[in-house]
Amino acid sequence: QEYVFGETDDESSPTGKVLSEDSLGNQNPADEVAHTEEVKSSEATDEDFSPEFLTRLIENSLDKETKIVNATKFLAACELVPQLFNGLGSALKKGNGKLLEKVKIVRGRQQEAAKELGVEADALSLQDIIERDIKNGVTHSGKKARQATRNIIRLVWFLDFISMLFDLISTKPDATLRSIIQECWANTLGPRNLWLVNKATTQALKVAPVPPKQDFFVLLGLAGKSHEEMEPIFQTWVDRVDIVSKEMWAWLISRDLESVP
Repeated sequence: QEYVFGETDDESSPTGKVLSEDSLGNQNPADEVAHTEEVKSSEATDEDFSPEFLTRLIENSLDKETKIVNATKFLAACELVPQLFNGLGSALKKGNGKLLEKVKIVRGRQQEAAKELGVEADALSLQDIIERDIKNGVTHSGKKARQATRNIIRLVWFLDFISMLFDLISTKPDATLRSIIQECWANTLGPRNLWLVNKATTQALKVAPVPPKQDFFVLLGLAGKSHEEMEPIFQTWVDRVDIVSKEMWAWLISRDLESVP
């Protein structure tokens, strides 16, 4: 059952008054653009994955002076996360489609906001896109409305997971990859999900195949390195992800949006 990452019903069939569907129920042009970008990103293979590039892209999405997060860079980074999860076993891999769906939804709203403001989509921040939801009064409109706010928040959840993953691999060198994944889920994604989702995924993580940690190190480009050599590398990756996560949570809390259902 693909209950991983908080979705137990179909996001692709929104109902009611939504911005992402026209009056005839056809796909919004903004969503079509988003889908095109998603197809491009899906062509990348696990062999192309680089955690160094992923974490740099996450870090570079943040303007450290203004504290805003560039939407295009952030979404591009999120599209690489499935390649990381592919190396963590089948339970997490099943959630990749849902993650990419969230990216597609946010990119669709990004295109709409850019058109409304008369600017290039690449110039918009995640905060700009959420402010549009605030202006339109749709931040709490629910999953089926396919608005940006809810999906951006859930993408930020993944930053917390990734940060803890790299941190635990570094600080618990004797722990198995399975136990590390379970701890990350229990402290980041799990409690934020529906009870049924959390229970199903927690159980799946107990029994689903998980590769040996050494195989995961190959994916990370760390094969053959000692723990002492890997430790500062992991810490760098953690710091890059944390700075964006912390700024986004601070901003969301300032808008009272951190717990959008």
